[in-house]
Amino acid sequence: MVGKDSFNLTPYVLGALQHWSLYDGTGKGKRERAKVQEVFNVLRAESGQPLCQISTTLAQSID
Repeated sequence: MVGKDSFNLTPYVLGALQHWSLYDGTGKGKRERAKVQEVFNVLRAESGQPLCQISTTLAQSID
């Protein structure tokens, strides 16, 4: 990953966010993306990890 730190909103990441009751939506559209960004901002503040690592961890946290 080169450049700006960002999360990858894959189906696995979206599924993990829903599984862990962090976000309940489709992740599509400007408003939905803004809500997901808020969730990731909180997770980054709490963990101190970059967004790319948080999204990878979330993706691997569910089957």
